[in-house]
Amino acid sequence: MPPRQVLSEADLASRWGMSPKTLQRWRMEGRGPHYLKLGKRVNYPLNAVIAFENCVQHVSTSQRSTT
Repeated sequence: MPPRQVLSEADLASRWGMSPKTLQRWRMEGRGPHYLKLGKRVNYPLNAVIAFENCVQHVSTSQRSTT
């Protein structure tokens, strides 16, 4: 079985140019990509991150999000 590809909270924050605190707040609000929490460690499966990125893409600033 191939190893599961995951991003740490710090990796995802860096990828998106945001603070890890923002990701923490999003988790509390039920926003953002699905994540795995094992003990205190939070990881984001890469396929969930890519799926979330695809859902929040916009064509123009006037286009409303359906999420």
